[in-house]
Amino acid sequence: MRKTSLLCLIVGAAALPAVPAGPPSPTVDEIVSCHVAARGGLEAIRAIDTLVYRDGLYEEGEYVGSGDAFMAFARPFYRVVGDPDGPGG
Repeated sequence: MRKTSLLCLIVGAAALPAVPAGPPSPTVDEIVSCHVAARGGLEAIRAIDTLVYRDGLYEEGEYVGSGDAFMAFARPFYRVVGDPDGPGG
């Protein structure tokens, strides 16, 4: 009984139509290259000295922040720095 069941399984699997493979997934290098190009190129990214996020809404699931947040990062290590327009600079 086991040999017959196994044989039926093998023959049945061989008779299934082949599923066409989709396009190959992009490699990590391709993803990074596309991201860098979308940001204007490596030189444009390296030219950024400071990133500032101000008055943006933050959403996570059901929670939506007030939009009063401020975050600034500065090179060389993009540490969080204070609000240059706020008290204490």
